[in-house]
Amino acid sequence: NYLWLAERRGLEIRADTEVTWIQPVDGGYEVTALEGRSPVRWLRRRRVYRAKRVILAGGVLGTVPLLLRLRESPDGLPALSPRVGQDVRTNSEVLMGVISERRDRALSEGIAITSIVKTDEHSSL
Repeated sequence: NYLWLAERRGLEIRADTEVTWIQPVDGGYEVTALEGRSPVRWLRRRRVYRAKRVILAGGVLGTVPLLLRLRESPDGLPALSPRVGQDVRTNSEVLMGVISERRDRALSEGIAITSIVKTDEHSSL
């Protein structure tokens, strides 16, 4: 497991933690976060961390809005690419149904293979 290997080299993983701000400080970063599971933000504990490097792993729906806020602020990360938030993808999870007139085939067995079809210059299925 790659996380186990990273933890052995000093990585700290903070579950149930929402990063609300990141700013450069002294050759590293200061990360402000809310810890806890409460949906009420003020009930969660505010923490500030300092790190030489920061890895964002909140997924596309959690990380992109944060990066957009950070890019727009001179106190955040204004050097972030203007492409942040463009061409956003999820993990392309697909729920697909298949029917066949051939009753002798067990369609639930074997390898499932998917592909992408470009329907036009802006869209993919």
